[in-house]
Amino acid sequence: MEKRRENTLNNIFYLWLEWVVSTATFLAVIAVPLVVRPIWTPLVAVVMEMVLYSLIKRGRRNQHRLCLVTFFVTSRILFWSAIVMLIVLLLQHYLSASHVLVAGVNHDIPFIPVLITAPIGAVVCLVMLRRKSNYPFCVDCKLRFGTPAERGFTGALYSQEGTAQIRLFFFGTLLLTLADWPYYLFKYVNANLNSADHYFFFGIPVALWVLAALFMSLRYLGITRYYDQDIEGSMLRHGASTSVRYLIIGDNRLFISTPDPNDADAIVDLSHTKADTPARVTLPFRRELSEYEAARYLDSLMPVKNPEVRFLYTTSEWNVDCNIFLFVVNVNGDDMQRLTEAVKGSRWVTLREYNRLLHGGEVESLLASEIHRIYTTSMAFKTYDREGRRLYSIKHYHPTFRLCDIAGYKVDFNDRRWLYVARNNQDVPLWRIRSLWRRYIVGLTY
Repeated sequence: MEKRRENTLNNIFYLWLEWVVSTATFLAVIAVPLVVRPIWTPLVAVVMEMVLYSLIKRGRRNQHRLCLVTFFVTSRILFWSAIVMLIVLLLQHYLSASHVLVAGVNHDIPFIPVLITAPIGAVVCLVMLRRKSNYPFCVDCKLRFGTPAERGFTGALYSQEGTAQIRLFFFGTLLLTLADWPYYLFKYVNANLNSADHYFFFGIPVALWVLAALFMSLRYLGITRYYDQDIEGSMLRHGASTSVRYLIIGDNRLFISTPDPNDADAIVDLSHTKADTPARVTLPFRRELSEYEAARYLDSLMPVKNPEVRFLYTTSEWNVDCNIFLFVVNVNGDDMQRLTEAVKGSRWVTLREYNRLLHGGEVESLLASEIHRIYTTSMAFKTYDREGRRLYSIKHYHPTFRLCDIAGYKVDFNDRRWLYVARNNQDVPLWRIRSLWRRYIVGLTY
């Protein structure tokens, strides 16, 4: 238990450290003209971008799975900023003047870094915020490690704080853009940098960084104390544990239950009030669980006779001794009737009805993650081989998917490669180049 607490507190510290390092590199590029000639700013930006990229590659191989989205977003900001700066320098060199970013020719001050990095930073952050969990970097993390719901407290914390950090970054860069560009357009004289210029182009960025660093320090100090006092994290205090979950299928329908909000006895956990499988149990931690043992536990939970039980996959929370075993169970009509009578608030839903509940926000996130993974893996397995090549000479072929067939699919649902194949396959443009980039540039093996 103490190790679990230490890991969680370390993860919170890493989030704070990532924010400080990312924004410090951004600020360093802005402050380059205070130390060396501005012409060296693109080189500094590229060096900083390479440092962040190396940290990302190292973090991806680290056994302590870290959220690196702020590093990634900052590296993209620095990369595009360096490109724009180089374009400005080339325009000045070959055209002798740039009427876009500088008022007249001054080779000693070819550009003001903050005027480039701030708007680019705002745009990159806005794109990330608009795409949310569909941002490619975040999608890749989910493919390799699972959704926030599957990763437990730490995964949910990373998902929440990654977005919060980028949102703060966006507002900071937007404020810099709104403060510095009007001053540049109406007050700045491109001859030298006076005290007012230093205040707007360097003083304001430094002041904002200090305020943001203080804010994030207080934020993560508060999160640390909140967790340590065991207010919301009390559900984590049971120590190492194993959760066993069953997806019960009958007549091509999924068995779910929804706690009645008016029945205090029906809602055991206030954090779970949406539709979920009623067949679940928590056990002392164990690394393996056979289908025979799973069937015995199911027999003690639900009134079913001779069910067909198949293991699907297992997931684990980040850095802690907690895991989840998922099984699928096929039952006959008599068992369906007994289950309906035994479980309050239960019902059998088709895929169409399930999708309607899902889009209405009425399904628990963990159940939604499980169904999505099963569906994605099954469709990829039935359409492509492990390298992403089509099994049939039909473009964008979509096979059928039925709940009752899940137990019969000859696919390893534990193999996350199929999730990647579903996103990058022969039906996706440049799929071979994407695979090579992922393997040799990003450094991932699938």
